[in-house]
Order: sequence, then C-alpha cells, then structure tokens
Amino acid sequence: GPEALEPWNTGYMLAGETTRDQDPYFPFGNALAAWSQTFAGLGIDYKGARMRLDLLDRPGKYSNGFCHWPQCAWRRPNGSWVPSQ
Repeated sequence: GPEALEPWNTGYMLAGETTRDQDPYFPFGNALAAWSQTFAGLGIDYKGARMRLDLLDRPGKYSNGFCHWPQCAWRRPNGSWVPSQ
C-alpha cells in the first residue's frame, strides 16, 4: 500500500534497485573495515571486549548491521573491570 513509500520504511528503501545501485559504493568486502573505522572515529575502542559479528545476509535476517544490544562495560563491587560484549 501507500505506506510502503513512507520514509521510515527502511526495508523498502534498502530493497531492489536502491541496493543494486549502491552496491558499487558500499561493497560487502569493505564492510568490516568500514564498521570498525566508524566506531574508531567515534572514539570507541574494543580493548578486552568480546564481539560477535553476523554480517552475512540470509532469509529472515534483519538487515540493520548497526542494530545490536551490547552489554555495557562495568565494574564489579570489588573494582575489577568487566568489558563490554
């Protein structure tokens, strides 16, 4: 219906011709480097963190690569550091 064209329908905006047209500018082969450079540019580092990256497309997978719910770093009552993951 007409709601498919609304600007917040990112599934529609990322499908079909838009994806094909943007692929030459954002090749998958550069995805991990672009991801890490983006966070490094924001001053975020990964020292001691455990990371699980799932960058491959598959049926039924939500396509937002930056949508994740990390566990924030924190300190235990004894003062020891628990890195984010």
